[in-house]
Amino acid sequence: MKGKLKIVGIVVGALFLIGMIAIAIIYREPKVAVLSYHNIAKKEEIKKDDPWCVTLECFEKEMKYLHDAGYKTLTMQEFYEWKTGKREVPFRSVLITFDDGLLSNAEYAMPILKKYGFNATIFCIGKEVEKSTAEKWNGDCSLYMKKSKIEEYKKEYPNIEFYSHSYNMHYENAVNCLTKEQMKEGIKKYEELFGKTDVIAYPFGKYNDKVIEVLKEKGYKMGFTLADNKKATRGESNWTINRINVSYDKPLYKFALRLLLPY
Repeated sequence: MKGKLKIVGIVVGALFLIGMIAIAIIYREPKVAVLSYHNIAKKEEIKKDDPWCVTLECFEKEMKYLHDAGYKTLTMQEFYEWKTGKREVPFRSVLITFDDGLLSNAEYAMPILKKYGFNATIFCIGKEVEKSTAEKWNGDCSLYMKKSKIEEYKKEYPNIEFYSHSYNMHYENAVNCLTKEQMKEGIKKYEELFGKTDVIAYPFGKYNDKVIEVLKEKGYKMGFTLADNKKATRGESNWTINRINVSYDKPLYKFALRLLLPY
């Protein structure tokens, strides 16, 4: 009997050791979850067929979880320094991003982010912001921020940064349709609106060699996609940085688990 117990103990110990080694290998490469949101709105304001909206209730729970669980929300500069090996960040670190520059972000997301002292980035579509006349939120999830209001947001919410989602590339197959010169002109127009920027989130997560060549020529340093829906790593290219799409409602435990998974 004692011999059997000893064998069982050895097997259990070996399995535990193997498990610990496996975990160490899986988590050995530093990773940061770059969260990608779009619209945040009340449940009654969201169209049933809109997969890019998160309810206000869900977003509040997610941000409270990040706060209570001790997550560090990175600035874009902190993320870049981590990405290029110039800075270490805690295991529980995230980069919070929003695509498009939608007015719902200002109405609902920004106050919650400010409440918890969180940093976040909004990637704006230059052309949409330029033509927007929206002064106040009216429950329409298709509204974009107004250019003049963004300057006010920067003062009221210094923890929120603004970067490019392109000026005029937010339509299907734009990366293949536009020439390099047209892309450069778009960057010029974007900078005329917002000033110099060096980070972009590709519209629809789409990119190609032509886009990257133009961005490099214009002094950009990072490009974010949605292609693989994985955490960002130092090993991947600075031009194809992964993000995790959380632009749909899910139970909080799934949100928490996704942040802990090693991919």
